[in-house]
Amino acid sequence: MITQESHPSVAVTEFLSAAHPSAKIEMSIYEHFPQSILDKRYTFNKDINLVNEDFLKEIQSSLTPQEELAVHSRIVINKKVFHIPMIDFCCTRDTLSEFRSTTLSILPKKICNEFLIYNSGNSLHGYGLTLLPSNKWIDYLGRLLLLNLPSRPPIVDSRWVGHRLRAGYASLRWSNNTSAHRSPPKLIATLNTI
Repeated sequence: MITQESHPSVAVTEFLSAAHPSAKIEMSIYEHFPQSILDKRYTFNKDINLVNEDFLKEIQSSLTPQEELAVHSRIVINKKVFHIPMIDFCCTRDTLSEFRSTTLSILPKKICNEFLIYNSGNSLHGYGLTLLPSNKWIDYLGRLLLLNLPSRPPIVDSRWVGHRLRAGYASLRWSNNTSAHRSPPKLIATLNTI
């Protein structure tokens, strides 16, 4: 059940298990190198019905002190690739709330209707509970960049978008293993209520 303070794994696994029980979710164990183009990353796929609290605890206990666990936007269903809409915001909750109407006008309505906002300890993360076909994913990332309006505080981390375009998938952290991160992500609002 998705509740306030829930981890994003709860919403993502509940959504995919109900709507697409045969889905395979892509994840990775990675080491981040600040201001670098590349991360050291081991990527793997997991059947969505096997991504549960025990699995996540097992993975997190196996991480080295330099590693984190990330979920990727890329989902495989019957050999077709889809993407979970994700955002790495670079603004405060107050700024996001102030410019919510801009966000709602630029992003597709279907995505906005079920978009969850998490405080990751370092930034706000967003997850849409819908899937984008691969051919719509680049358009979505372009819309994210358009959220950063001239003469206003930026909303989206444009470097994150650049890294995700280069990689071909979005990625957000699910663990809290290294000293660089203050806390695991926790649900704080929906895009409609922030």
